[in-house]
Amino acid sequence: MTALKTFIVKYLLIFTIVSLAGLSAIYNYQQVITYFIVPLVFFTGLSLNNFRFSSLGNKYSKYFLGILVLGLLILIFSANLSVGFQNLITLAGVYLTILFTIELMHFRFYDFSETFLHSFVLSFLLLSFFLLMGPGGNQVEISEEFVDRSSFDLNANIYSYSSYFANIALFYLIQIKGNRLYIILSWICTLLGIYLSFITASRSGILFTILICSVYWLLIFNKLKSNTFIKFIIVLSIIGYSINFIYNVYDNSFLKARVDQSLESGDGREVLAMDAIIVFLHHPIVGVGPGQFFLYSSDKHSFSHNSFTEIAANMGIVGITLLLLLFVQPFLKEFKTRNQGDKAIRKLNLLFFASFILYNNFYVFYLTTYGMIFFFLIIMIQKKNWVQQFR
Repeated sequence: MTALKTFIVKYLLIFTIVSLAGLSAIYNYQQVITYFIVPLVFFTGLSLNNFRFSSLGNKYSKYFLGILVLGLLILIFSANLSVGFQNLITLAGVYLTILFTIELMHFRFYDFSETFLHSFVLSFLLLSFFLLMGPGGNQVEISEEFVDRSSFDLNANIYSYSSYFANIALFYLIQIKGNRLYIILSWICTLLGIYLSFITASRSGILFTILICSVYWLLIFNKLKSNTFIKFIIVLSIIGYSINFIYNVYDNSFLKARVDQSLESGDGREVLAMDAIIVFLHHPIVGVGPGQFFLYSSDKHSFSHNSFTEIAANMGIVGITLLLLLFVQPFLKEFKTRNQGDKAIRKLNLLFFASFILYNNFYVFYLTTYGMIFFFLIIMIQKKNWVQQFR
């Protein structure tokens, strides 16, 4: 019975993550995922652990619960109760996915780590296929003078962070399994991520893809049995050639035009972040209420494109403190213990947590189920690596 239940949960999990990546939005079945599949995965995850509710005792899940409770408490001060309530529903949905991630990663009789990691890789490949092969998608050219980013079925940022999570997932699979197939797939996903960054004119997409890949292959990868110096030279040569090739493509792309425009006239994200900081300074204690930032911003934009300024404006100093504890503590813990246990996994954890903190300056991840599932997956991998050190 346990084996059957594990089998069902495994494929439900894959379907859920792939759907949350964007397919549910493309094919309009978000409500099925939100109101049926996610609670079902949570319930089955609890049943695998005999309803011990291990997830509720997790320190990091408590931080997120604190954000949710804080939002509920300050809802009464909100200028728009409807918007505030909708924001709390989103936070509650994220919290539920966090709980089922922790529950599944606590199951003693089956390790769901690889299932999670495979799901993020599959999600990126499917989204890439949809973008490239969907109606009009394969007609977009890198060298076009203008790309209508609103024409994509999903926000351009979604392809960016889907690429980011897929590449990080493959790094973990390479270190855990040491399989050459994952190495090949990693290079394919890296090139695909860069290509999609040009198509969607995503600055954060190309920046973080090159950043994490360069750090991983130069400083962390240890599955090639050869002289360390020779391996370093080979990898450095490949990366150097790739960057030179990418730059030549970049030099004639719309992406370069976007970057040049940002350097010359400022970036929209900077303006939005500054708007949020100003809102926070005027309402420093409890903010303006959950999801209310856009009511006070200069251009009524719905998000500040920055997790830290977003929550500071919405939930004040208490909210930003809880979010910083959630995002920064795992990094600090890993930094302090970086020379213990599996050192490659430790370095990879550091790479993820550091880049994730940086990426939160480009996108509001604490409101995305997809991003927070991955974040808590790595927290649980961090915990497993810590436990194995003392066995």
